[in-house]
Amino acid sequence: HTACAILCGGQGSRLGGVDKGALPRDTSTFLSHLTRIGFTLTSQVMWVRPQANSPSHQSLKSLSDLDRSQSQSVRHVSDLIDVKGVLGAIGAVLQAASRPWVWILACDMPLLQTYHLLGLIARARVADEQTRCVVYLDTHTQKIQPLCALWRSDQTSHLVETLSAGGGLSAYARTYGEVILSTSSQHDDTLLSSQSTSQSISPFFNVNLPEDLARVPSLLIQQNQTKI
Repeated sequence: HTACAILCGGQGSRLGGVDKGALPRDTSTFLSHLTRIGFTLTSQVMWVRPQANSPSHQSLKSLSDLDRSQSQSVRHVSDLIDVKGVLGAIGAVLQAASRPWVWILACDMPLLQTYHLLGLIARARVADEQTRCVVYLDTHTQKIQPLCALWRSDQTSHLVETLSAGGGLSAYARTYGEVILSTSSQHDDTLLSSQSTSQSISPFFNVNLPEDLARVPSLLIQQNQTKI
């Protein structure tokens, strides 16, 4: 009963114009990694980008490691016209989805794994009809994670109208959704440790700035291939 939308982002201006989806992750890319997660959750996967953008060749290069039928079945969706930023992306995929719940996943979360999301599925199954989204409160950072969450597809108009009048996704999720604590996993103990410090990294960590890449474990990011 779910679809999945990977938010592929804009021009990556804070990364010097680099396509986030094309950033290397192990032998893959950020976009390919999140796409594979999407297909573990559902057979309906979408990529959403601004109207003028299309996935770069670099970000698509490693999709050959997906099943051929899967890579061909990814649906391309453009942001809503005249709706700025991430709201235009989320509104577009909720409108395009044919299933009641939509996974919204940002493509710049290289540490995310399917098992991090299972708590959201369980809670969405018992959510009442007034619950517009189910999101995590990240126990590492104490921040709401609306870009790693389940959203109801029939709430597009309410979402766009409410946020266009002001406010942010996190505040919307607190008001109209259900917020649950993320759970840590022993799988994360070695995977999510920083090279320079013993401080752990949240599995919902997202890459916005060049210095963010330095915090991602080298076993995931081939830094010598990344030119920023």
